[in-house]
Amino acid sequence: MTFYSNSVMRPGPLFFEGNDVNTILNSFLNTFLRHYYSSFLVIKVKKRPSHNSWITLGIHISCQCKRALCMEFKKNNNPQIKKYFREYCRILSRVIQEAKKMEYNRRILSTNNMMKTSWKLINKESNKDRNNHGIHSLNINGMSATNQQFIASAFNKHLTTMPTTITRNIIASTSVNIQNNISFSLNNVFPNLIP
Repeated sequence: MTFYSNSVMRPGPLFFEGNDVNTILNSFLNTFLRHYYSSFLVIKVKKRPSHNSWITLGIHISCQCKRALCMEFKKNNNPQIKKYFREYCRILSRVIQEAKKMEYNRRILSTNNMMKTSWKLINKESNKDRNNHGIHSLNINGMSATNQQFIASAFNKHLTTMPTTITRNIIASTSVNIQNNISFSLNNVFPNLIP
């Protein structure tokens, strides 16, 4: 089944051919996902080494066991499992506190400036790191902007005009007579990708 739009003479997607609903859906999904993944970049993120050197393999395994116990406790409300889970959490909490103490004492004793290292550890534990992970520059209409107020207003303008733009596109699209709504929606979303 090949169909054409009144405004543009190009064939529609071939995934609507056939009578089996599962085949049609799988074909549509494959085509959609192919276009979706080609539209957005895949970013590979490497796991950075943990700065928490106090997390040992034993603590990691105990935390996994705690998660499994929590799931078991949620499935059945057995008082014995509840008691065992609470005791396990209490013991694991003490083990983590002792591991942190030992690691922090080791760091403080091995440094030249104990006061500075102590305050770094205190700020880290209280989530008061001074690392500012905000946006420092942004490319707006081909120009690099570093003014934070200008960047904020650009985001605000984009986000406030987006619903109006979408509404205008929907109103304009209702005047076009197209035989298949899914094909038309995909043509609007990916105008250059769907043949």
